[in-house]
Amino acid sequence: MRPHLLLGITLALFIVRPVCSQPRVDSLMAVSKTAAPDTNKVKLLLKISSLLQGSNVQQSLNFAEQALELARKLNHPVLLVKSLNTTGHIYDYVNLKEKAIMHHQEAIKICEKNDLTRELGDSYNWLGGVYYNRADYAKAEEYWTTALELRIRSGNEKGYAGTLNNLGELQRLKGREYTALGYYKRAIAMNTVLKNDLFLSINWTNIGLVQTTNKNFEEADTAFQKALFFAGKANDVEQSALVYNSFGHMHLKHDNFNAAMKSFEEGLKLATQCGSLVEKASALDGLAQTCRKLNRSNEAYDYLAQFKTVSDTMNDLAKNRQVLDVSIRYDTEKRQRELDQLKTEKSVADLKEQSRMIAIYGLMAGLVLVIFTAGSLFYHNRTRRKLNIQLNERLLEINKSINYAQKIQNTLLANETFIRENIANHFIFFKSKDIVSGDFYWASEVQKRDNSKFQPEGSRGPDSELFYLAVCDSTGHGVPGAFMSLLNIGFLSEAINEKKILDTGQIFNYVRQRLISVLGNEGQKDGFDGILMCFDKTAKTITYSAANNCPVIVNGSEMIELSYDKMPVGVGEKTDHFKTYTLPWQEGATLYLYTDGYADQFGGPKGKKFMYKQLNELIKQNAGQALDKQKEILEGAFNSWRGKLEQVDDICIMGVKL
Repeated sequence: MRPHLLLGITLALFIVRPVCSQPRVDSLMAVSKTAAPDTNKVKLLLKISSLLQGSNVQQSLNFAEQALELARKLNHPVLLVKSLNTTGHIYDYVNLKEKAIMHHQEAIKICEKNDLTRELGDSYNWLGGVYYNRADYAKAEEYWTTALELRIRSGNEKGYAGTLNNLGELQRLKGREYTALGYYKRAIAMNTVLKNDLFLSINWTNIGLVQTTNKNFEEADTAFQKALFFAGKANDVEQSALVYNSFGHMHLKHDNFNAAMKSFEEGLKLATQCGSLVEKASALDGLAQTCRKLNRSNEAYDYLAQFKTVSDTMNDLAKNRQVLDVSIRYDTEKRQRELDQLKTEKSVADLKEQSRMIAIYGLMAGLVLVIFTAGSLFYHNRTRRKLNIQLNERLLEINKSINYAQKIQNTLLANETFIRENIANHFIFFKSKDIVSGDFYWASEVQKRDNSKFQPEGSRGPDSELFYLAVCDSTGHGVPGAFMSLLNIGFLSEAINEKKILDTGQIFNYVRQRLISVLGNEGQKDGFDGILMCFDKTAKTITYSAANNCPVIVNGSEMIELSYDKMPVGVGEKTDHFKTYTLPWQEGATLYLYTDGYADQFGGPKGKKFMYKQLNELIKQNAGQALDKQKEILEGAFNSWRGKLEQVDDICIMGVKL
């Protein structure tokens, strides 16, 4: 589900989706043009910026900067801090991180100089949000903890409740569910006093998500019921859609499939009503999963197709967001250059005179170049303005879509507890290049009770307990790679759990066929490279199939590179059937499965690739260490090799001790 943060509280937030009529905004903008340059005008400009945040980010930034400029001239500390924080928040939203940090830090210095405790708490809260959005959770926690103390001291009850919720969300993200619940409950106590229905719904939803994770389904049900009640009181349709989807995922996890269907259907209806792509995708994904559980394959495929359509839309919006970020960054830098230039001149008249003298003594070729450049900039600026009009209405959904995609992927990756129950000794080094990943690891368990035709190669008795483990690299990385991972995981699960195909080679054959049928066969090479292991825990045998990835096993001082098929699971030059290989169960040996991201990383003194040979040597040298230590060594070696260079691909390495 989307993260429930309450970053600003005292200022308008994107997450709260400010609703206003255009006539009201136009009226306020008209008033601002004739208003006297005093403190009331600063407040008016901030109000206009607030109302525009949900519809036109560029205009919102313009009015915030006007408020900031006037607050500086008036030298009004409180309004100057509010203007700095508002402008910094918008810079953070359009990915201008350094400018956002600079504005919030300036606000903190002004607060400290003028003993503004309440505003200082707000500033620290905003700064924590910047680092949270960049996944620097240590700094986010540091600043939010400081903000909490300051808001207690200043009596800012609403801000105090918001920061409590933020800290709870941070703890939930770290897997500290018990600590998170404590923060959420303290936020509920304060929001109950304040009668803040929307934030109460957010707090109860977060509690429901924690209880669902902990499989405390009765407590989760109660929490979601309360969240739904307060969302209704707040008349927030998108929040209601989110709660219904949360209900659906809870019922799905509890194997209450009929209830899950009803919840997801209501979530889809509300998401469509309010136009939330994030919650629409959540509902469609939930409906597809539920239909598969109910063996309603045709409906599942329909919902999955709709989900892919919505996902493609969100992916397109993400690309458009990048275009808009560049546009705002260009306009911001241009305005900054103009301001810097104006500060060095005594007056506008002096600036015009200087320009005239330059024009007179300049070369004609230079003048022609200036005219040509000006015309080009005018054309491109006009094009950007048209594009901004089309994009601004969708900006809110873009950040939500990326964060939601990350949560979907985290949910689909094999649960650490589930893997440990089946293979006690293992480690996983997983590091995505972007927020979401094309690499994935996945597991499933099957209780085989007969010797049917689906039995994998090798001798197995009737009651064999099979455990499947996959490490795979989907086509692409980032959001496109994550969507491919979603399909690949779904088809692997479908092959084993629905079609009862247990032979690893036949599973890869089936997944390849499904990928081609769904994505088409028009030359694109979508699919994955990967390894699928099948551990027969009863017979103590291992079978596996490998597509373009070579598993290795270390026993003592000996390392063996195992056999694999040189073709992908998907469209490739070869379409042979995948082989199923048999591997002896060697007690004490360690099996290593990895994708190509680690070996392909550029770095070192000459900026070259790490290469498989060096990776295997590193693994072999440290195979005798404890598994946790091996992971630490691999991660340290990677960071040292990469240095300041960008990570080139997703990374997934798994070590399994037999």
